[in-house]
Amino acid sequence: MGKMNHKGRSKSDNIVIVSRFDMRTEAYTHLSVHGRAALLELLYRFNGANNGEIQISVRQLGKALNCGKNKAGDVFLELQDKGWIKYNKKGSFDWKTHTNKEASGSGRASTWFLTNRPTLNKSATKEYVYWKAKN
Repeated sequence: MGKMNHKGRSKSDNIVIVSRFDMRTEAYTHLSVHGRAALLELLYRFNGANNGEIQISVRQLGKALNCGKNKAGDVFLELQDKGWIKYNKKGSFDWKTHTNKEASGSGRASTWFLTNRPTLNKSATKEYVYWKAKN
């Protein structure tokens, strides 16, 4: 850990922020508890320059949220439906057989855009601002 400042944080620590503006949107107030936790997990993985390349699979999200992969998959759909995230590249999982007949998994997780953060060449799109609950 790096040298601590007077507030007890390392100077290299990043802060994960959800703005008050974002928290007042209908899309945020209608997120499930898992949806809110997943949004924080995705924001945690955003480093300021990797929007669109934020890599996380349903299994990784499930582990981070302490839930199963089916629930994590539902949470990805919820965040997409409400306009918080968009796919960049869909992940894949391939099985390769080695000479000793043991199978080992080799795959790449999907990559995501956070719509409330800019990419290197365009502003945040913030689709969630326009999301409205169905009556």
